[in-house]
Amino acid sequence: MSTTLQRRIQRLPFISFPREYDDVETGFRRLAGSLFDPTGSAEAVGLFPFVEIAETTEEFTCTAELPGLTQKDVELSFENGMLLIKGEKKDEREIENKRYHVLERAYGSFQRSFTFPASVKSDKISAEFTNGLLTVHLPIAKKPEMEVKKIAITAT
Repeated sequence: MSTTLQRRIQRLPFISFPREYDDVETGFRRLAGSLFDPTGSAEAVGLFPFVEIAETTEEFTCTAELPGLTQKDVELSFENGMLLIKGEKKDEREIENKRYHVLERAYGSFQRSFTFPASVKSDKISAEFTNGLLTVHLPIAKKPEMEVKKIAITAT
């Protein structure tokens, strides 16, 4: 979903609930956002990290936005050509004696998976986490030179 569309959905002028219904309003806004999300997933509006995957001749690079998390909150695995990013953003708010007027931040666990070609060298994968950005480097094995092999034909 485009960022502009998401911002418009978050500012729907005709939707205004009393403060007691903040959770209902937040839920409705996520539902409305999911209607315009091509994946059909309400999670894309909430706690679903946005990802960029790029390719060069040497490697694939997968970069995920994970604001508010540290490397301890994220788990990576690579199996059968699939990269799995899992994590959890814990709710550490103190709710006592507070009356929230806007609740848009998302908390909870998340998971994303991506399939890569068999040419990825799984034993050389590395990752780094800096300022809320997780970058995973997936090196590509060099393709062997294509050699022409003549095949003898026998007569029977």
